[in-house]
Amino acid sequence: MPGRAADRAITLLLATLVAGYAGINVAFKLPAFLIAENLALATGYALGLLLHMKGRGHLYIASLAWFNAGRVSRSIVSPTGELGSLALQHLPLLALLVMVGVLSTLKASCKQDDQ
Repeated sequence: MPGRAADRAITLLLATLVAGYAGINVAFKLPAFLIAENLALATGYALGLLLHMKGRGHLYIASLAWFNAGRVSRSIVSPTGELGSLALQHLPLLALLVMVGVLSTLKASCKQDDQ
């Protein structure tokens, strides 16, 4: 079962995602749709952080992270198999999302085993 180190890592990663998705709207001029999407994701990860701090919601966090990772991966490799114009800028975000997805999936599966 993932222990305290995993809990701390999830907390830190989720806080980073909340700050990143909220902050990117201030740092760059983005289209309105992307601003709305980023704010929705920041809110979703903030909810995940609150649930995680109560020892709950890991399936929700994992689902959001894996869905988000799929969306981000389309910015890296297009459906036609070509590298996207912002591929390099999205690689760190994809790595962050995969870490959250893996850790939250492990936490969720361990919780299911305990019940």
